[in-house]
Amino acid sequence: MFSAMVSSNAVAILAILAFGGVDALSHPKDKAALSTTAHYATVSASAYSATTAAATHGGHTSASGPDDDYCDDDSATTLSTIVTLTGVSQSSHTGASDPDDDACEDEDYEYIPSPTTLSTIVSVSQSAYSSPPTVVSHNGHAPKTCKAVAPPPARLTCGTEGYISQNELTGRWPVQKKNSLAECATLCYTGPDCTAFHYREDGNCQIFIKTWASYGFYPSTSGTYWYQKECFECSDADAILDVDFHDRNVSNWSLKTEVDGSFYMDVQTADGIPALRILESATEGEAQVNYLPEFEVEAETTYELAFNARSNLPVNQQTGMPETDFKLLTFYVYTHDDVIFETIPVNGAWTGGQGWLKFSSKFVVQKGEEGAATLAFTVHASGSQLDWYLGYLYIKKV
Repeated sequence: MFSAMVSSNAVAILAILAFGGVDALSHPKDKAALSTTAHYATVSASAYSATTAAATHGGHTSASGPDDDYCDDDSATTLSTIVTLTGVSQSSHTGASDPDDDACEDEDYEYIPSPTTLSTIVSVSQSAYSSPPTVVSHNGHAPKTCKAVAPPPARLTCGTEGYISQNELTGRWPVQKKNSLAECATLCYTGPDCTAFHYREDGNCQIFIKTWASYGFYPSTSGTYWYQKECFECSDADAILDVDFHDRNVSNWSLKTEVDGSFYMDVQTADGIPALRILESATEGEAQVNYLPEFEVEAETTYELAFNARSNLPVNQQTGMPETDFKLLTFYVYTHDDVIFETIPVNGAWTGGQGWLKFSSKFVVQKGEEGAATLAFTVHASGSQLDWYLGYLYIKKV
């Protein structure tokens, strides 16, 4: 562990010498101070992304579990490689499945950036800082909003009470509770092979996947209203932010720390998902991660902030849930340099992956708070030098 920590610190020092340090962390609510040095943080984060293959990062294990195989993941990288990174060279770990032909899986070392120069990194970072664009990203994680087609399409069953043949009850999903007809339609729209659904006023929603004609539907007073999928149009137009890291690009993100070298940021694959990783190299302190592009929020409108996250801690074998304390994270939304929303992740929903949880919370933008908004989150050191992963994040109207 000690030798690994020395190696990590050496890489951090070399990166700082070559690229410049990360500025000291201001309070997350001090938005003006937060913005003034964002590009320096991005440069340092990029430097770490390029040099991190040479270190065992303070004893950290990969997100998929301890690296206890026979493969030496760092054998291809030397100190001379780190030094030449100030030019255009970089480690031979390029993110291919096995770029060094050593029969070892290199997935844990899929680094960004591609071979690039310091001047390129600086120009990208300064551009992101100097004029953050207003953007609407659509990467498919925000649930689509569904609305009934008006008038209903001819020859379709749209909102008709009735029954289906009892011997055709196969090919259906279990009943779920939904708060509205639109939510039930969204479930059908996002479900695999859904052709139709029914909805009751008590909130019961059930989707069906067989060809609609095969169900033998007949109209009758039943209290159950049936809809074919084509009765609704669904889109992600209500998503004002929807980002992930499949392009392995962090130019829209910056990192600030209280102490240089205490945290680093890059993109790594965790349980098959490319994710933003915040790596704790120290056992105390705090890091602040900022999303630089702006997005628009409207007054007197409710929004949902949702994201999936995990750490490199193992899943508890008895409960099947991760042992991570997500209360070490805090998320903020700003307008006019003021915090309009702040949330700590609680009651996450397990998504079925190795430790991935989805968190969701809602907030209302009050009058006077509307306009260009930005997002940030903080990570308080766990004391265990964790790796934190953010897989996707979205904000949408609800």
